[in-house]
Amino acid sequence: MPSSRDDDLSRLALEALSDHVTMDQLMRRVRDVSHRYCAARLASYAGGSQLADLAASREQRAVRVAEVAEMTRILELLPPRLREVLILRVAMGLTAERVGDTLDMSAGAVRIAQHRGLRRLRSLLDERSRTLAVAAR
Repeated sequence: MPSSRDDDLSRLALEALSDHVTMDQLMRRVRDVSHRYCAARLASYAGGSQLADLAASREQRAVRVAEVAEMTRILELLPPRLREVLILRVAMGLTAERVGDTLDMSAGAVRIAQHRGLRRLRSLLDERSRTLAVAAR
């Protein structure tokens, strides 16, 4: 049974598809959750708790911003339904059933859409790599 926290994250994820402010809010929430998870998992290793708290350097932050911008640009090339499914399934980690409830699809249709979306993303990324390789010559 989905919790109110799941409902809240699902709502934010849907709103984030069209609103950059909501996307920022969502990403902060995801970061907080993932940070707590990493800290808990790494705590049993020597020095592991510090690994979850290491701040990124300016260079790492700049690379991350560029990577996020590029991935956002590539995601925008997908049909809206595939993009929504990928964001909810892959980025948010929701189950196929939960995504299906949110998008009024069956869990099987969600899995098929996820497969098609990932296959299309791979194709777009391969095409981008080939283009960059030719440009580098």
